[in-house]
Amino acid sequence: MRMNRVMAGLWMVGHDVRRIARGANAFFRGLVSKEDLSGGLGLLSTVSTITTKGQTHQYVVRIANASGNCVEFLLTFHIQAAHLSVPSQGYYASFTKKLSIQPRRSSTLTIQYDWMDQADFRVGGSSSPPDDFSKGDIDTPQLYAVKVLLCDPNGAQLDELTIYQELIG
Repeated sequence: MRMNRVMAGLWMVGHDVRRIARGANAFFRGLVSKEDLSGGLGLLSTVSTITTKGQTHQYVVRIANASGNCVEFLLTFHIQAAHLSVPSQGYYASFTKKLSIQPRRSSTLTIQYDWMDQADFRVGGSSSPPDDFSKGDIDTPQLYAVKVLLCDPNGAQLDELTIYQELIG
């Protein structure tokens, strides 16, 4: 059991190093690009690194719109086993919400998920279910990567943040 945790820890360090390298590469490409930046993720947080099925778990996400126009974004939560490097190998759950963000503003959302079949998006006092929800084929207690993807309305990915949570019980 201890060796598995050590291997998982080493895998996460390697994964983080690769993400840093990709991020640095994207940063330098962005410096020389003439493409306008429309938006990005400014925050992904949660109360605990441990979660249990059936208990509502809360996530906070901040989306920024850097453009001069109201922009529609697709926000996707994709939860997969942390040891899987290819998302198509299986996942725990995935849910998406279409959001409109006012020009040159940021919006903070609260997402509640029970790690079973209930997800809820809350923005400024109003609450709504995801536009799309699917439960994957992996459903065992283990370490999961909770990825939040921000995409434009055409599905092109603009930003991504990841946190790791251990599902117990």
